[in-house]
Amino acid sequence: MGEPSRAEEILCGALSAILPGVAVGESLWAADYDCPEGKTVLSALEFYLPALLRQDYPHWIEESLDGFSTVVARKTADRSIEMFGGAILISDQRWTPFELELRIASGNEEVEWLECRIGSPGGDKGGLDRHFRWRDKGEAISEFERQRGRIDWVFSVSLEEASQD
Repeated sequence: MGEPSRAEEILCGALSAILPGVAVGESLWAADYDCPEGKTVLSALEFYLPALLRQDYPHWIEESLDGFSTVVARKTADRSIEMFGGAILISDQRWTPFELELRIASGNEEVEWLECRIGSPGGDKGGLDRHFRWRDKGEAISEFERQRGRIDWVFSVSLEEASQD
């Protein structure tokens, strides 16, 4: 896969600190940003995910992320997690939904497998619905949760084929 980026190293390091203490199926943290490693995971994703998206989508050359709010952040296997919630687009501080599944490599230094989907369709910049401002977090996250499983994702990115832990 090549050398991991600094954001990927930080992400994997924080996940490798969290995952051993969490049972499969359990939440990674009680609330966003309530544990240092959780803060680190979410902060690293702000850099890691846009870098992946830029490889396939020109829109992401001038876009990035500026925070997350998770409805779901849970361990799904020994080295795997899933997340669902909202992400703040840095360009206009608007909320957009995201869904992420990833597995870190056995050495804990890189992401081995990943599926990420972000953005619901709309007529705004990048083809995204940009209705919810940053201060509308509760309303945005509630709407994303209601729409979960029915979102027609605008952007998606994958790494490697999935195999069992």
